[in-house]
Amino acid sequence: MPKSISKITETKKQKVNLAMTYHTQIGALITESTRTLRSQEAAVERAQNRLNESTKSFNAQMHEAGAQSRDFKKATASCEEVYDFYRTCVVNALPKTEQAVIAGKPSEAKRNLLQSVSARMGSIGKALARMEGLANGTVTDGRTKKARAAKAETAKGKGGTVAELAESGTATEADSILPPAIRDPRLTSILNYAAQLSIEGQAEFVDLIEKVIAMREPK
Repeated sequence: MPKSISKITETKKQKVNLAMTYHTQIGALITESTRTLRSQEAAVERAQNRLNESTKSFNAQMHEAGAQSRDFKKATASCEEVYDFYRTCVVNALPKTEQAVIAGKPSEAKRNLLQSVSARMGSIGKALARMEGLANGTVTDGRTKKARAAKAETAKGKGGTVAELAESGTATEADSILPPAIRDPRLTSILNYAAQLSIEGQAEFVDLIEKVIAMREPK
């Protein structure tokens, strides 16, 4: 083989090897990022399942204990003292630092915390109202029907991951109102997922996040 041809061939091999090194690095990033995304999606789904089960148990326990939905709304409570007692129980579930803010002087932080307490009271009341409706036959279990329909769609190959549901859902996507500081696509995906939950579901989702944050706070 002529030296000129041999030299060209060797140069070409070097270029190919260099290109493959470059592409191999990119391929590794694709594999790792996909693996990480799938792991995170699975973690979110497991957390949601645990939340659903714990919420179901909580609602059932509350109903069986005799809690009434009307007592979680000030206008319909059996008496003001009962409503205030339950509201205090919700406040007591907050971290000590947030309880101190609520007990302190008026501020934006206090207003936000009071709104979250009211939202929690409302979500408990709605959950109990549903339990009461199921018990007396005035409410049908639409959630079970939806779950079965979703499972059937998934079985037909029309289901998707949490991230796909977040992108294709009918609710307004969270990234349309996100501040510039949020840039991690994983967080965007989780927030988009939360945006599709009911008001009750979003309150429960916030409760779960608050518990995680509280666990990470220094004692």
